[in-house]
Amino acid sequence: MTDDDPKYYNAWVKVMGSVPRKLLCSWHIMKNWVIQGRSKIQNDEIKKSMKSDMKKILNEIKMEAFIDKTTKYFKKLENANEIAFLSYLKKYYFQNEERIAMWAHCYRVNAGVNTNMSIESLNNFLKSNMLKRKANITIDKLMDVIEDLVDAKMWQRVLKLERPDADNYQDKVIVKAHKMAENMDMTNMVTEIEFGRYQVKNTKEEFYNVSLNEVCEVGCKTLYCKLCKICFHRYTCECPQYCIKTTICKHIHLICLYEQRKGSDSVLGDVAELLGECSSNNIEASQSVEIETFVNEKTTENQQVAVQPLNKQSRREIEIESVSNFLRSLNDET
Repeated sequence: MTDDDPKYYNAWVKVMGSVPRKLLCSWHIMKNWVIQGRSKIQNDEIKKSMKSDMKKILNEIKMEAFIDKTTKYFKKLENANEIAFLSYLKKYYFQNEERIAMWAHCYRVNAGVNTNMSIESLNNFLKSNMLKRKANITIDKLMDVIEDLVDAKMWQRVLKLERPDADNYQDKVIVKAHKMAENMDMTNMVTEIEFGRYQVKNTKEEFYNVSLNEVCEVGCKTLYCKLCKICFHRYTCECPQYCIKTTICKHIHLICLYEQRKGSDSVLGDVAELLGECSSNNIEASQSVEIETFVNEKTTENQQVAVQPLNKQSRREIEIESVSNFLRSLNDET
């Protein structure tokens, strides 16, 4: 995922050889639309509502609704004689299905990525904290700094795996969604269709289906809710919060609270424990191997770095001693 500048994608394809699916960052897309809308739209009312209208089109996850909203908005622009902005959208973002698939959310359901803000933040950290905003820097120096940054991030990952906490952004989002679920009317909003399948009424008179998913290992802590005691893989939901932003939504939290009130969560917990025992907890094993490999590599590197100065010092002492012996021999001859 990147912004609309093609050089990053072209560089990846040229260096890596693979041709991955290209996705555009939603934040950059909205930014471009707002900038172009302010300059091209003449009608004040349409200019004022443009951002919310285009955001609805962008965030729509159902294909039929996406086409319907797009058609209606294009008709609205045409009737208002906003040809400049309409032509801009058709030329740069709606020219074909391949281009639409790069930014429309209905083409990236369960893709697990929505914005590239994390890599943007890392890039800013590299330039501001590591390079101190220095423009003239050699390639070898840059590679050394990047290697130090990767090592620091890896040690952070090791610490999070060994000592997990609730200070990261995703955990805060999950806790916020859980608190929202606690304030929802469970009795009137949840309908149990069958075991493991529920229908949750949204505040906008919409319904989302929540289903029990194939349970992973007991030790899985991926986007884990400590209050519900479930990971991200426990349930699936059709809402944009789950499908696009890849986090446990308030509807799933509500279903967990509903099951706890019913007492059925103990049955699902037994299923999770049984499947976890049968799978031999592959997640914890893979994490342990990853940590052990990284620590061993760094230990070996540190030992080599510690030995090298000693070898240089020893060679220098030998050279000094040989020169001294040679000078003594000259003195003896004289």
